[in-house]
Amino acid sequence: MIETGFLNRRFRTTESFQLTEWNQLTDNDRTMLLTVADVGDIYGLFISLSPGSTTQIIAGRESALIFLHCKDYFHLPNFVLSQPYGKYENLVAELVLNDILALQYQETYISGSKAAPLIFGSEWLERQSSPGKLSLLSANAIRYCFHLKNETVKSLGNKLYTFNVIPMDKSHEKYLSSVSAVSDFLFTHFPENNTLSDNWTLNRERRYWFSWSRNKSIPQQKYGETVNTYKLYLIPMPEATASLFNIAVPVLTRSGAGSFKIGQTMNGLLRPDKMVAYFENRDDLLLAANELEALCANTPAHGVPFTTQFDKNGLISFGIDFQASRKQGYSWRTWITDMLASIILQAKMENLEIDLLLEYIKVRLFIANVDISNWSYIDNEGGPDLQEKF
Repeated sequence: MIETGFLNRRFRTTESFQLTEWNQLTDNDRTMLLTVADVGDIYGLFISLSPGSTTQIIAGRESALIFLHCKDYFHLPNFVLSQPYGKYENLVAELVLNDILALQYQETYISGSKAAPLIFGSEWLERQSSPGKLSLLSANAIRYCFHLKNETVKSLGNKLYTFNVIPMDKSHEKYLSSVSAVSDFLFTHFPENNTLSDNWTLNRERRYWFSWSRNKSIPQQKYGETVNTYKLYLIPMPEATASLFNIAVPVLTRSGAGSFKIGQTMNGLLRPDKMVAYFENRDDLLLAANELEALCANTPAHGVPFTTQFDKNGLISFGIDFQASRKQGYSWRTWITDMLASIILQAKMENLEIDLLLEYIKVRLFIANVDISNWSYIDNEGGPDLQEKF
C-alpha cells in the first residue's frame, strides 16, 4: 500500500533518463512500439543516459506529461493531485523507482531503491511468514542471481528463468538421450493412447515440445471470451514424468483445457516447466488442479520458480499469460524474470544490501500487481500496464 499523501511531496526529474518523443525515435524503436501498445497512448521513450546502459522505458501520455511538468515545477500537475487516492499513485511510484523522477527527502532528492521506504512506509519491511516451497525456490533464484557478476538484463533474466534445471547425468541417458527415446519413455506403456487420438491433435510443427490441441473447441462457459490464458504447470521429477503424463491426460481431457505440451528432449524434461496445460478461464484450471492433486499426492515434485503453488509439494502450480504480454513475446515467467533482472541490476548498482533485496522486489512488483509471497497476479483490470523495460 502506497503511503497516503505520497503525491503531495515535492518531485523533480533526474538526469538518468531523457524523454524522446515519437517522431524523434528510430524506425526500429517505432516499429517495436507498434507491436506492444496503441500508438495513440504513447508519447515516446524514456532512454537511459547511464554509460553502457541500453534501458528504454515506454513513456505513455500521462507519464510524459508528469515528467515534462516536473522539469519546471517541483510538484505534480493538478490533473494528478485532483484525483482520488489510487488513480496515479502506482504510476508516479514507478517513475520514482525507475529513477526517472526523484522525490524530496530532507535537503536532498532521492530515487530508485532508496526511495522505497518513503513510498511504502511500514509496508516496506513487512515480512511474509511461512512461504511455500515455490516461494522459497524463487527467493533462492533471486539471491543466486544477485551474486552473479557482469550480467545484462537479458542474460540475468535467462538465468532466473532457467533456475532449478536439473543437471544432466548418466542416469538420464537411459530414457532421455534422444527425441525417440523420450517418446518411448512417455508413450510405449501409455494406456491412454485412445484418449489422446480421439480428443487431441498432435502439433507436429512444434520444436522442443510434444504439443496437443483439442480436436473440437471447448464450448464457452458463462465467462465468455477472455483475453488471457491461464497456465497449469505439472512438474514432476524427470523419472516420474511418464506416470504423471498417464494420470494427467484423462483429467485434461475431461477439463476445460484447450491444449497442453510436454518436453520432447532430455533438456525439455530436465527443465522445471516440463509440462504445461492451457485454459481459457481460471475456474476450469483450478478444477483440473484439484483433481490432479488428489491423484498425484505421492508424485515427487520438481517445481517451477515464479509460479503460484497449488499443492503442498510444489508439483502443481499456475500462472497467467496476458494478451498485452503475449504481443510482446512474454509469457508469465519471462515477464516476471525480465522485471526481476532489471530490478536486481538496479539494486546492485545502488549498493542495496541483499537482506533488503526481497523487500525491494516486493514493493516494485506490487506496483505491477504481482504478489511475491506466492507469485500470483493481483487481478486489477485484466493485465499489466505497459510501463515495462525492454
